[in-house]
Amino acid sequence: GRVAARLPVELPPAGSRRELLATPEFVRLRDALLAHLEG
Repeated sequence: GRVAARLPVELPPAGSRRELLATPEFVRLRDALLAHLEG
């Protein structure tokens, strides 16, 4: 979506997303994004 397009990361093909979701880097990114959205 629009938010993802602004993130300084490139999403891998759909087949790799499940692995991406399990990485500590993604967890930190997700937490930071959620904190930003919550203000």
